Amino acid sequence: MTKKCGLSLAIGFSCLLTTMPSLAEFVLTEEDYSETDDLDAIVQQKYGPSAKVADWEEIKTSFSGQISNFLDTVGIDYNDNVLLYRNGTGWWYGSSRHYFITRHNGNVPSHYLVHDHIDNHTVDLGSWYGIKFPILVNKIDDCIDDFLCPPPVDLPPPVDLPPPEDPAPPEDPLPPEPPGFFSQGQLEEARKEGKQEGIDEVQNNPGNYGFFTQDQINEAKAAGVQEGIDKVKGNPSDYGLFTQVQVDEYKAAAFQEGKVIGLQEGIDKVKDNPSDYNLFTQAKLDEAKAAGVQEGIDKVKGNPSDYGLFTQVQIDEAEAAGVQKGKAIGVQEGIKEVQNHPEKYELFNQVQVDAIKAAGVQEGIGKVKTNPSDYGLFNQVQVDAIKAAGVQEGIGKVKTNPSDYGLFNQVQVDETKAAGIQEGIEKVKTNPNEYDLFTQAQHDDAFQNGIDEVKTKPNDYDLFTQAQVDDAFQNGIDEVKTKPNEYELFTQDQVAEAVAEANADAVILTGGKTYLVGEMLDVKLEVSVEVSHLQQIDLWVVIKLPDQLAEEFGEFMYMTEDILHPFAFSPVPFKSSLHQLEKTYPILSGIEVPKNIGGEYIFYAFFTQEGSDLDFLFSTLRSNVAKAKVILSNE
Repeated sequence: MTKKCGLSLAIGFSCLLTTMPSLAEFVLTEEDYSETDDLDAIVQQKYGPSAKVADWEEIKTSFSGQISNFLDTVGIDYNDNVLLYRNGTGWWYGSSRHYFITRHNGNVPSHYLVHDHIDNHTVDLGSWYGIKFPILVNKIDDCIDDFLCPPPVDLPPPVDLPPPEDPAPPEDPLPPEPPGFFSQGQLEEARKEGKQEGIDEVQNNPGNYGFFTQDQINEAKAAGVQEGIDKVKGNPSDYGLFTQVQVDEYKAAAFQEGKVIGLQEGIDKVKDNPSDYNLFTQAKLDEAKAAGVQEGIDKVKGNPSDYGLFTQVQIDEAEAAGVQKGKAIGVQEGIKEVQNHPEKYELFNQVQVDAIKAAGVQEGIGKVKTNPSDYGLFNQVQVDAIKAAGVQEGIGKVKTNPSDYGLFNQVQVDETKAAGIQEGIEKVKTNPNEYDLFTQAQHDDAFQNGIDEVKTKPNDYDLFTQAQVDDAFQNGIDEVKTKPNEYELFTQDQVAEAVAEANADAVILTGGKTYLVGEMLDVKLEVSVEVSHLQQIDLWVVIKLPDQLAEEFGEFMYMTEDILHPFAFSPVPFKSSLHQLEKTYPILSGIEVPKNIGGEYIFYAFFTQEGSDLDFLFSTLRSNVAKAKVILSNE
C-alpha cells in the first residue's frame, strides 16, 4: 500500500516506517452485507473516504507466514466467511460469483472451490452468489490533518436484494476457467467425467500416484511389526529390555544376600514366637491332642447317656419296660419315623463327629462312638435292635433338646478348647525363653546390631557412604570438564567457532541501489547459514540512518519481528531463537519511496548467539556481516 506523507524529514521518515501494512488498519463490519450491495460506498460511509474494501493480494503479500496472527487480531474465527476483493474487483472473471475468504485452518471441505490460499490453507479464497457476510475493511488514513479530509457521505442503509436465480451450489464447485468458452452445464458434465476418470486411474494404478492398497498397507504394517519384534528380540538391551535369563540372573545376584538374610530372619521370627503366627510346636500339639482324647473318653464313660449310649443294666431295664409299653404301636411309629427322616438317626458317622467335635476331645468321643463295646457301652444300632417304640421316643426327645439332658454344642466345645489354648499362650508369653523363644525387643536388638555392623564397615559389604558417592560423582564431572574432547564433547567457544567458520558467507543483502520517488523498494536478505543442532541463533537487521535523520532519531534503527511496530531505535533482533531458517527474508519490499526522506541508508545483517546483545559482538557473532547501501532520492 502507499501513503501520502508530510513535508518535514521527521514526518516523512515516520511515514516511510508506516507504509508497511499494519494489523490495526484492518477491521470487520459489524453487519452482514450482500455481495450485490455497493460495498465501496458502505465502507467509505462507515470508515471515511480513504477506507476501502480489503484486497486478497495485499493481504497475501503482507501477512504470509503470519496469517493466523492476522486472522486472530481482526477477529476471523474457524469457518468464518468474509467479503473482500481480489486485484481490485469483487467478481470472479466477471461472473455473478463474488470473492470471499473462509478460515479453514488446513481443513478444506471437498465441495469448496479454492481459488488461492495462504499458509497451507489456513485461509482460502472462494466465490459464490446469494451470500451475506461481513466486509473486511482496510482503514487507510491518507489525511495529514482532519480538516483536509472531506466529511463522510451519508448513504442510505443497505438494501437486501433477492439472490440471483442461479442454481444451488454444486457439491464440488468447478475450478476457475475464463468465461465464454463453455456453459455451466457443459463444465459440470466435463468435471464429473474428469473426476471419475481420475478416480478410476488412481484406483487402477495407485502406485503411480504414491498410494497403496489396504492389502499393501496391511502387509507393510505386518512386516514392520515383525521387523520391530525381531529387532527388539535380537538386541533387547538396545531398547532397555532384558531376556528372562538376564532377569533371572540379575534377580538371583541382586537379591541373593537379602534373600538369605530375609529368609532366615523370617524363619527365626516364627520359631522365636510361633504363637504370634497362630502356630504351635509339635510337643504342644501332642499334649493338647492327648489331653483332649483322654478328656473325651472320660466324659463319655462318666455320662454315657449324654452321648446317646447306655450301660448293660440300662439296656436290660429298658428292654423289660419297653416290651410292656405298647411295643407294637411304638415299633410302627419308630419305623415310620426312621423311614420319613432317616438322616436324623445317622448320628455316629465320622462326618457328624468331625462337624461338632474338635482336636483331641472330638477324636476321643469318636473312638468311643466308633467302638463303644470296647468301653462296655452299646451304640444306637444295638439299642435299636432291642428297643421298642418307647425307647425310640425317649431318644428323639434327647436329640430334640440336648441341653435338657446335659449335652453341649460345638460352640461350647470350641470355647473350652480356646480357653486351654489361651492358657498355653500365656505360659509361653510369660516365660518365652523356657520354650526357646525370644521377645520382640530381643529380636530388634539383634536386627539393630546387624545394621550398625554394616554402617560401621560399609566397604566390607561392597557398600559406600554418601560422601564417597558424591566424591566419585564430582570426580567424573571434573574429568569430563577438564578433557571434554576425549569424551566427544565440545566447549561453547569451540561450537561457536565452528558455526562461525561454517557460516562465513551465509548472509547476503540484495537491493542495494538508488531509488527515485515513487519507485518500489526491494531490499531482501538471502540466507544460507547452517544452524548447529546444539544451539539456536538470532538474526539482526540494523539500518544506519542519514545524518539529517540521525540527529532526530539516533544513528541506528533496528528492524523487529513485531508487525505492528516493525522498527525500534534501541537494539533488538529481527528474528529470535531461530533453529529453522527461510532462504529469503523481505526487509523493505513492495514499499513506495515517498518524498523528502532522501539520503544514504546503510543496511547491515548478521547472526549472533541466541539471547546475546551487541556489547560483545566480536565473541557472539555467528556469521559474516552483510552490508547494502540504499540511496533514496528526493526527486
